[in-house]
Amino acid sequence: MQTGDVLCALHVRGPNAKPPPGKGAHGAVAIRELLSSGKVQGSLVEKQVNRMVAMSAASCICEGEILDEISHKCDNNDPEPMPATAVVFYQEKPGDSSVVLWLRTLNDTNPKAFDKCRAAISRLALLGHELRRPEAGYLRDDIYELRIRLGSVNYRLLYFFHGRTISVVAHGLTKESGVPAIDIKKAIARKVAFTADPASHTFKGEINDA
Repeated sequence: MQTGDVLCALHVRGPNAKPPPGKGAHGAVAIRELLSSGKVQGSLVEKQVNRMVAMSAASCICEGEILDEISHKCDNNDPEPMPATAVVFYQEKPGDSSVVLWLRTLNDTNPKAFDKCRAAISRLALLGHELRRPEAGYLRDDIYELRIRLGSVNYRLLYFFHGRTISVVAHGLTKESGVPAIDIKKAIARKVAFTADPASHTFKGEINDA
């Protein structure tokens, strides 16, 4: 059985199928561990991935997003894991960055929340495209969110990717439920502007500078 055949069979079963009692968890966990290791390449695709996917196929619990990740890696035969990401901050004009101002204000008013945001940004730099929930999530139109919570307050940093190795933090907010559409639109507009002229829209400096 080829990798593509296994993936197609699992897609037919669907991501919401229920596993038989006592089965399947090890297969899904093993798949996720293999994906996170960055070793899905070459002979591993044919041997380990097929074996692990087949284990989850038997128990009907292989998640849709896991399948998408495997399919992407198999289709592209990535020889290396995604590289670490350089994190930059969007600026409207030289020295004028609303997201940096938001972070500086947060540092003044709630240093613990600021520290958690800094930690989330560090995780984005470390994992880049591989960062997943609960730490990050996809919104729409190539806009992602860093998900931070302190007490009862939810903090969000909206970002996008510029190529494989640059992530651009474009907007910050607090929220009660979903991210408002107006905030997503701001991030989309900033992505368009950054793509057209990256140098002019890259903030130069430290986010905790006075």
